Parts: sequence; structure tokens; C-alpha cells
Amino acid sequence: MKRSTRTITLRIDTALEEVLSRDAKEKGLTINSLTNQIFKKYSEWDRYSTGLCMMPISRDILQIIFDQLSEEEASIVGEKAGRFILHELTSFLFGGFSRQRLVQFLKLWFSRFASLEHKTSDTTHLFVVHHDINMNFSKFLDSLLKTTLKEAGCKDINISPSPNSITLSFNILN
Repeated sequence: MKRSTRTITLRIDTALEEVLSRDAKEKGLTINSLTNQIFKKYSEWDRYSTGLCMMPISRDILQIIFDQLSEEEASIVGEKAGRFILHELTSFLFGGFSRQRLVQFLKLWFSRFASLEHKTSDTTHLFVVHHDINMNFSKFLDSLLKTTLKEAGCKDINISPSPNSITLSFNILN
């Protein structure tokens, strides 16, 4: 399927063009492909992240923080956060909270992690998210997601946490 594109002309600083050219070449991309990736990331995440009070944090810092919690404490924090945080973020980004909008949010949010696989079959969604942090972070995500998915009315929620990833499946059937 061919995407619709439009040609535009931009003026950018010479130093910026040199960085883009060098990075594109190192990645085996054209400047056009690289700038499209940058624009896509901006349109899908960066333009919202400040308004969402998001901040970049090192994976190493998260490992240290979650290493200080017990699995039970990590689960409790996840459950408390799951009562409102993902609901608010989904509403802000997608104009309301529903099962379908929550799936949109999860695809966007999980894309920020080390790797993401998302599969659908009818009304069932399967996410495999590799975060590379630790088991307590997986327990946090487990509780956070279970709480939020239940609130959204999702069914057949199954989450399998492991030390560096989670596998999540649920059904959005009405």
C-alpha cells in the first residue's frame, strides 16, 4: 500500500544538516527517511510528553529504584498508579478513555521500551514488552496494567511478568 506524501522545502542550520547527514549515513538511511522518522516520533510522542509531565529517566536509575522495593511493594505502587495514571494519559492523548483508546495508548507507550511486539486476533490483543529493568518493574507493570484493564472493562486479562519483560494479553470484547 503506497503512502500519500507531500514535498515541502525546509531551511535548516548548516550544523544541523551536517548532523542529520552523518547520522543518516551511519544508519544506512537517506536524510528524507531519517527526518520522516524524527517527524513521526515528534507527532506521536514528543509533542505530548511535556504536557503529560513525562521526563526521560535512565534505565539504570529505574533499576536502582525498583531494586529497593520488594515485589509486594512494587505491586502495591502499580495498583495505586493503575487507578488513575493510564486513564488520564489515555484521555489526554486520545480525547477520552475506552478500551480501543487504551490499546492505542499502550502501543504508543510500550514503543518507548527496549522492544515491543503487538499482535491482534479479532478482539484479543497480545503485547510482549521487553523493558530490560528488573522483576520488580515487571511486577509494577503487572499490577498497573491489571488495574487499568479491569477499569476499562477488558476481559481475559493475562499478564506474565519476567525479570526483563512482560507478556500481556486481553480481550476488548464489549
